[in-house]
Amino acid sequence: MDARPLCGAYALELLDDSLLAGLAQHLQTCLECWEVCTAVRRVAGAIGYAAPPAALPPGMKERLFIRLDEPTVADVVPPEPLPALVGPSRPDPWRRRLAGGLLGVATAVTTWTYVALTGHQAVLQARIAEAVVQRDRALARVQRLETQARVATALPATDVRSASLEGGRRMPFARARLSWQLREQSWLLSAENLAPLRPGQVYVLWAVCGAMPVHLGVLGPLPATGPALVKVFLPKLPAKPVAAMVTVETATPVTKPGGDVALMGLL
Repeated sequence: MDARPLCGAYALELLDDSLLAGLAQHLQTCLECWEVCTAVRRVAGAIGYAAPPAALPPGMKERLFIRLDEPTVADVVPPEPLPALVGPSRPDPWRRRLAGGLLGVATAVTTWTYVALTGHQAVLQARIAEAVVQRDRALARVQRLETQARVATALPATDVRSASLEGGRRMPFARARLSWQLREQSWLLSAENLAPLRPGQVYVLWAVCGAMPVHLGVLGPLPATGPALVKVFLPKLPAKPVAAMVTVETATPVTKPGGDVALMGLL
């Protein structure tokens, strides 16, 4: 019995009841007819899935049966199923494991690279900070040497004493070195990090001998680089100086300090 002409009707449920039982019995013994019927049922099932029975126009099943009943196999089973009739394919488990492994390796490499770069950046920043500190120390050392050379030039005698002056509240980073010659009774002030003043303001040097400070001199214009130097000769003082200070004054000459204290230190 050749059941291939009946496979289309069987798949589309158009087969009469009188032939249905005989075809079912034949499919149990004929492998070729069973394979053909199975292929046709898959095609019919796909068509039914794409177009539900409620949406089929009248006569659609009959037209499909005529197409399936033709002897050309290519018309019965399309060589490549339509993308809309094919469900989403599942990736192979081995490929999934491979993709997961590659993703894990990429994540590990990225994390290691980030940690390495972060550590390298921290080390580089620490080295830069250390280099900046060393540079500042070297510059300060050079400035001290220059100041000492200027002091030695201005005060060539051997009976020289010195004291340090620190910045006040207005200029906490200001520093000064006061040197004086006992025999000549002269002072040499070398000040650093003094802030520029507004027009009409000057820095004034005072010697503190008691209750009333004694005006000694005015610092000239601040240099663009290096310390500001001023040399003064001490007048006749009422007592031995115990301290020195530099104030910011708005008018000259002044007889007593009235502005902010820029530098001050004990002798």
